[in-house]
Amino acid sequence: MEGLEKLSFEEKVKAAKAVDSLIAEMEAQIESCKQTIAECTPDRDAIYASLLEDVKSKGVKDYDEQVDDLFVTLFSKEDVAWLDDAGLLKKLQENGDYGFIKTTTKITTSVDKNALKKAFKSNESLKEAYKDFYGTKLTEYVTVTTEENHAKMLEHISENTKKGK
Repeated sequence: MEGLEKLSFEEKVKAAKAVDSLIAEMEAQIESCKQTIAECTPDRDAIYASLLEDVKSKGVKDYDEQVDDLFVTLFSKEDVAWLDDAGLLKKLQENGDYGFIKTTTKITTSVDKNALKKAFKSNESLKEAYKDFYGTKLTEYVTVTTEENHAKMLEHISENTKKGK
């Protein structure tokens, strides 16, 4: 947003709240749309399954029909379905068809940074031992919200502070 430096403090507060409200409204609409999609999907699936049966019952392999301005087309393709992976692997090995066999090995070792960070809070010697491998950062931000939500936020912060002790 350009021209922020020209706005007064009060105008920035009002602008922040307006943008927050718009985003919250859009997020609510997104959730509503997701719910509608979830509710409609089973109906769509049932309609398409029934339509597929109708098209197949006409006995035509490649079927293309227009209904008003809509086209109904039957597509089909044949694919391989594996029935017995273990038996297939054994038979490929017996026949020496190693070009169709793949071997994968995956071992991952990584630092559990969340656990280490938590341990740092209660163990100064541990924190000191690994001081060359971490730094600290300060994050600053402001929020603009209603008085009611501000009170809820302060309550939430207070509860989390008590849990952390």
